[in-house]
Amino acid sequence: MDGGLDKLLRQGRVWQAGRGSLAASQAIPSGFAALDACLPGGGWPRAALTELLLDTHGRGELALVLPALVRLCTAAEAGAQPRWVCWVAPPFMPYAPALAARGLPPEFMLVVHPPGQALRGEPLWAAEQALRSGQCCAVLVWADAVADRRLRRLQLAAEASDAWAVLFRPATAGRQPSPAALRLALDAGGVEILKCRGARPGRLSLPLEAAGAGDCPGRPG
Repeated sequence: MDGGLDKLLRQGRVWQAGRGSLAASQAIPSGFAALDACLPGGGWPRAALTELLLDTHGRGELALVLPALVRLCTAAEAGAQPRWVCWVAPPFMPYAPALAARGLPPEFMLVVHPPGQALRGEPLWAAEQALRSGQCCAVLVWADAVADRRLRRLQLAAEASDAWAVLFRPATAGRQPSPAALRLALDAGGVEILKCRGARPGRLSLPLEAAGAGDCPGRPG
């Protein structure tokens, strides 16, 4: 087999009929068994873009991603090269004591507020640079209107890194095509898988409220 293709297959970057599109070694367990059972590899896709769509902040989006972030940071503490969790243009200021209480070490946090974030595309540009730096284990970015070109650049940057890229967008963005490997919609009724490479869409009921989803571990910026 061609060496380049063999490398892509080992990394789980190529979909194969009858197999999940993501190797288990490339997945990040979400901390929710029902969700992991639906995702190829049994977790969030590493080195790929995940989109979380919601109609309002506080739908449990942080409770949904925190277990995976803690896992990534715990791996760093266990001896892997320490890397940042980068928050780009969050609608709140992450509250370090609350994050620490849930197991996320504040010393791994990096918050970026692009000076021109009011301009379309600035948060996506900053997130792309964070991914390409190779210094982040995860990049979380909040954006409203996103041009297709920016989405593709973010997906390519995620593929080129060994990081987890998460884009938070309004629910209305679900009508826009996206190159993201995984798209989830969050609402009061639970979580709906809108798009997932190698798996079927469907709706899940996750105990996000029980996990404290009602309280964002952050304060308005």
